[in-house]
Amino acid sequence: SDLLDSTVAVQSPQTITLAEALMGLVASLMARHFAVRVLDLQAMDRGSGKLVQFYANLGFVRSSADDEVPWMEAPVAAVTQLAPSDWLGQVIPGEFDGCRWLVEAMEKQQQMSNLKALVRKPPAFDVALPAARGGTGRLEVVALRRVTASEKEI
Repeated sequence: SDLLDSTVAVQSPQTITLAEALMGLVASLMARHFAVRVLDLQAMDRGSGKLVQFYANLGFVRSSADDEVPWMEAPVAAVTQLAPSDWLGQVIPGEFDGCRWLVEAMEKQQQMSNLKALVRKPPAFDVALPAARGGTGRLEVVALRRVTASEKEI
């Protein structure tokens, strides 16, 4: 299949590598489903300059000169041209709404975080218990666990 080939022919006679095609595919998905307009990346080049040049050939320019590992950016439209057009519809359905999905995912994550915070702190209840031997009359739950059916009968 085309996805497993090391090079892929795009609409133009130019042949690109699988890595370039995948970068174009990700850029296309980000632009289409998440309204991304500019791609920003850190070129983790080990000093040879080859990776920085690779990204420059794809349309990226250095956005910082001071960093040891350079940051680069490109308009998403320049990179999306690398995506093979027949791949786009096969990855994510056209009716997918990325922005809505992301908002819902973030809301669920926040809800889970809130729930975990509540569970970490054991609940405490003020009850009207007689204070014995200097006690406070405060009931604290030390551990929460599920009660089995046989325990309920006791």
